[in-house]
Amino acid sequence: MSPSSTAERLAKATDELNHTIVDAEAALMALGLGVRAEIHIPNYPGRLLLFGKDGRAWRLFWGDEKGGTDTPLINASREQRLVAVALLPMLVDAMHAAAEAETKRVEDATAKIRQFLNEF
Repeated sequence: MSPSSTAERLAKATDELNHTIVDAEAALMALGLGVRAEIHIPNYPGRLLLFGKDGRAWRLFWGDEKGGTDTPLINASREQRLVAVALLPMLVDAMHAAAEAETKRVEDATAKIRQFLNEF
């Protein structure tokens, strides 16, 4: 196989990876959890894979736990995208845990308001 045909295969495979990442973002959004979640990326100190809002859209990001710039995963390096793909099941678990915690906070706040209204 020639270098140019290998380059073409790599470009095509990378484009497919990008389209699949967009599909993954849509699937995560379709879960309807409505929460931001993050996980630490093994072997990348200080780096996070996160799912959060970018304007009105929910997206995957390669993030920085020190508050640096979060890069939309689709714009991250190919190596970062490859690492992140393997971590998506862990991120879904983190999203579920975050939604459970947020549900508890909302339920507790609702109970407090009801108590306030009953005492009012």
